[in-house]
Amino acid sequence: MPCYSAWQTEDKWLSLQITADKGILFIQVSNSYCGCIRTLDNKLLTSKEDKENHGLGLDSVKDMIKKYNGDMKIICDNSIFTEDILLYLTVERG
Repeated sequence: MPCYSAWQTEDKWLSLQITADKGILFIQVSNSYCGCIRTLDNKLLTSKEDKENHGLGLDSVKDMIKKYNGDMKIICDNSIFTEDILLYLTVERG
């Protein structure tokens, strides 16, 4: 089923949690969504009408995770979209 802007959830919210412990940075971003996900070739597509200026965020996050040898897990459950991100911190000592 396609996801159209008119189907956007009225209950909009965003949650951000960031913790660091024992050299691991954990970032969790959750937000409400309409419950409909569109993909093409295993890539999530934006539901925004202006596709030229939207849908760039996850690719940027994936590039950063690759650069810093991290990991990301995306969970779409009911009407909650969650990204769990792990980055391994290194301390440079001079």
